[in-house]
Amino acid sequence: MLIINKKQLIAFQPLAERAFISRLIKYFKSNYFDINILLPTGRFKFRDISDKFIHDMIERGIERARQYGITAFS
Repeated sequence: MLIINKKQLIAFQPLAERAFISRLIKYFKSNYFDINILLPTGRFKFRDISDKFIHDMIERGIERARQYGITAFS
């Protein structure tokens, strides 16, 4: 049986978070390609928004979720 301690989990968290964000971006791009997104700067097709911008939005969402005690994806 494999046992992972808390220190190891903390060490893997950044890698796991990057992988999670990458999966979300791929999912959104494949399932919501043509939807309109309303942003403070205007309305855009999802396909026209850069991966970097989407990545940053997801990161901010993860940080907000942590403030509410949400720490895992299931």
